[in-house]
Amino acid sequence: MPPKAASSRREATLPTHRATKSRTKSSMPIPKTTTKNEAQSQNQPVAPRAKKRPEAESDGQKPESSAHKRQKRSQGKELGAKVILNTAPSRRLDVFVFGSNDNGELGLGQTFKKAECNRPEFNPILSSAGVVQVSNGGMHTVALTYDNKILTWGVNDQGALGRDTQWEGKMVDIDNSESDEDEIEINPKESTPDAVDMTEIPSGTVFTQVAASDSASFALTEEGFVYGWGTFRGGNGVFGFSPEIETQRRPTLIRELRNVTKLAVGSNHVVALISDGTVQTWGSGDQAQLGRRVVERQKKLHALLPRGIGLRKGVLDIGSGSDHSFAVHKNGKVYGWGLNNYGQTGIASKAGEREAVVLKPAAIPSLQGIKKMVCIAGGNFNSIAVTDEGGCLVWGRIDNHATGIDVKRLPVESVIHDDRDRPRILQNATRVSTFDAVFATFGTEHAIAITRDGKGYSWGFNSSYQTGHPQDDDIIVATMIDAKSVRDKKLIWAGAGGQYGMLASEHSSLLTNGV
Repeated sequence: MPPKAASSRREATLPTHRATKSRTKSSMPIPKTTTKNEAQSQNQPVAPRAKKRPEAESDGQKPESSAHKRQKRSQGKELGAKVILNTAPSRRLDVFVFGSNDNGELGLGQTFKKAECNRPEFNPILSSAGVVQVSNGGMHTVALTYDNKILTWGVNDQGALGRDTQWEGKMVDIDNSESDEDEIEINPKESTPDAVDMTEIPSGTVFTQVAASDSASFALTEEGFVYGWGTFRGGNGVFGFSPEIETQRRPTLIRELRNVTKLAVGSNHVVALISDGTVQTWGSGDQAQLGRRVVERQKKLHALLPRGIGLRKGVLDIGSGSDHSFAVHKNGKVYGWGLNNYGQTGIASKAGEREAVVLKPAAIPSLQGIKKMVCIAGGNFNSIAVTDEGGCLVWGRIDNHATGIDVKRLPVESVIHDDRDRPRILQNATRVSTFDAVFATFGTEHAIAITRDGKGYSWGFNSSYQTGHPQDDDIIVATMIDAKSVRDKKLIWAGAGGQYGMLASEHSSLLTNGV
């Protein structure tokens, strides 16, 4: 949760842009950071080259997308002419990756020649780079390093990597052992983590959080400014990065934003927490995920510029699912809004209807009375939250196995059945298991939780091994990820993208081969 506002604070001044191609900062305060992620809007085109989950009998089935993470912020304090709102992470991570690698999502470079990884695999590139924070998008990832570099890898079709990935050499063939089709080719510049283009970023800028959506990426600075690149997608394809720019190919300042302390990113929208306890949103609003009215005849102008939503000051934390959003308020209420066809907002209104949405922030009844929320996030049709007492709570769609709970053990009063009397929606936040969690996140339709004793549990859709379990059947109940590479590690973070996942432990200088 963000700290209390500083007793006195001056308005941050917009940074002056001086062209620079490199900059480093070697010393940063200790962080506590994660972000999340997200997934794609109902009725939207699938992100390029994405796999599809087989169609289930469902109302409003959507394309796949990404998942998201969380960050703790420092108290605002003045440092010379700067107003320092956010503290940069410094705890280095060892990252373990698994799931689909069809488009280089795992960041293992051109030497790893498999289309899928069915168990957590140590990523030596990220360890050597000194990664301190990671955010997974639908098919790309953004990472922040200890020396203030921003690395990206994965799909770059709409500029989501923020750098030139044109490759004139031969594409690298990777083995797709699960298919009879020809071998898959990947671009080495996309599959290998590399720094974004810093041309438009002033020298001395210090980053504190990075965040990835389906086709865009964002970076938050210590002064509360936000840089972004890529584009948002809507129901008719590319919607745009801003009212004037369709696709932004390298990081640029989002000039309308100031004093931001945290970002939460969905498939095609962003939620920003401001230091005064208010919330702003922007991006695609087709599923009401912006939590505010968007005038249709001026859709781009209204949706693609950050604007406030109808919540009073006092918001302590934010979260996002694919096409829905959350805000945790100091009044003890948690608010949800956006797409609600499977009750993923936590609001019972119209849950189960094909195009159900919650137009503006509404209090979530089943989260009332929780003293403190550690994190809250969502996937396509489900959501997840962790309390400071260790409870890992889920709600949303049932028949995709994304609750992690055996359907026979779900409380009867919390389940909505369809017209054939099949259990379809878990409308109330329900504890997943008896383990105590410290963090949890959602991909499109799979979830990963980290326990107090440093173990990883996962469940949900597993066709590409995105849960980290070696069988390709769905994981119906929350199950510990038991792989040699992480068995003796104390895990502290997890990430989930469209068809892949990640785990992280604190960096060990002894770790070279994942053993």
